[in-house]
Amino acid sequence: MNALPHPPSTPVLGCSGLGYSVRGAALLRDVDLSIASGETLAVVGPNGSGKSTL
Repeated sequence: MNALPHPPSTPVLGCSGLGYSVRGAALLRDVDLSIASGETLAVVGPNGSGKSTL
């Protein structure tokens, strides 16, 4: 599998206004995320804080 290069300003992964709720309880609200080529992201937090949901 060959990865294609992306210009630095082009997001490789992104979302805007992402939300997720269960039974009316908002777990994620208005999440904006943009990760460019070459960047590294770590999602950290305590158990139950929504890392896996994200």
